[in-house]
Amino acid sequence: MDAHLLGGEVKVEKTEEQTITPRLEPAALEVRAENERMAKLEEEVETLRLELGELKQQFLEFKKQFE
Repeated sequence: MDAHLLGGEVKVEKTEEQTITPRLEPAALEVRAENERMAKLEEEVETLRLELGELKQQFLEFKKQFE
């Protein structure tokens, strides 16, 4: 954009097109979605492992009552 400097500083407002993030390729979107899905599954597996460990510990403590 060209502007003359005689009128002082020129303020340029961004148009909607300039503020929108660039569109990603479908393959990039698919990879991103797959990465997010994997991260969510890994987090869920870790949570389940912790819960299973706690249940095992509780079961062993319960079992000791009857020995």
